[in-house]
Amino acid sequence: MSYWLFAIFVLLHGLVFLIYPAMAQGWMPLPEGTDFTGRSWLLGNVLGEQGIRTLGTYLFATVVLIFLIAFVGQAFRQDWSTGWLYGALILSSLGLLVMWDGHLARLPDQGLIGLLINIGLAVLMLYFGFPKI
Repeated sequence: MSYWLFAIFVLLHGLVFLIYPAMAQGWMPLPEGTDFTGRSWLLGNVLGEQGIRTLGTYLFATVVLIFLIAFVGQAFRQDWSTGWLYGALILSSLGLLVMWDGHLARLPDQGLIGLLINIGLAVLMLYFGFPKI
C-alpha cells in the first residue's frame, strides 16, 4: 500500500511542475501576490525574458513527462522506475535553480518548496531505501 501512496505523491509532485509553463505562456492567470518575472539569474542576459520563458516551458514539460514515466513504474513496482525518478528529481532541481530570478524575495513562489520536496524524496530513496519495490 505504501508504494501506491509514494507513487501518487510522485505523480502529484510532478504535475505541479506544469505551473511554470502555464504561467510562462500566459495559459494561467497569475495568482494574486505572485511575482512571476520570467527572468533567470543564470541565463537572463543570454536568452532574454521570452527565451527564458520558452526554455522553462520545454524544460518543465520534459520534467513532467519524466515524473509521469516514474509514476507508472512506481505504481507497477518496476525496478527501472527508480532511475527515472532520480532523473526527474535532478532535472527539476536544476531547472528550478536555473529559472530562479536571483532574488531572495518570495522564494516559495520561485520553487523553493519543490526543491525541498526533491531533496526529501532523494534522501528517502537513497538513505532509507524507500520504496521497496
